[in-house]
Amino acid sequence: MQEQDHYYIYRAPDGTPPMSEWKALLSTPIGTKDEVMAKLSQLYPHLDWRAGGVDGNTWFGYGGNRIEGTQDFLIEEDKPSEVHVIIANKADPYTLVSVMDLLDLNYVFRPGPNEFYDPRKHVKDPSA
Repeated sequence: MQEQDHYYIYRAPDGTPPMSEWKALLSTPIGTKDEVMAKLSQLYPHLDWRAGGVDGNTWFGYGGNRIEGTQDFLIEEDKPSEVHVIIANKADPYTLVSVMDLLDLNYVFRPGPNEFYDPRKHVKDPSA
């Protein structure tokens, strides 16, 4: 079984280096906190969102059940009203692909092993 860890999902120009090499934020805005939360909640209606973090700009969306599986997301407003990265914790490839397709995102980075990850290579039906 594949190790489950954190996945950073974002949109950036083709050829952007791994996040571990960034000296500045290179990803493009995905949307406002409210837009991103609403879209993720459309995809996974069972998500329960809660504010957290020191400044209250971090939001945790968690929920699931045995039928739909479990989702665990973290979003943060990097600039006022701008979310640049979604963190998916312990996500399966189907969840990652669904979020990428929903929000038109093109990169998944795994900070633990410091590598890009292509979830489409790990699903039985790549169009899923």
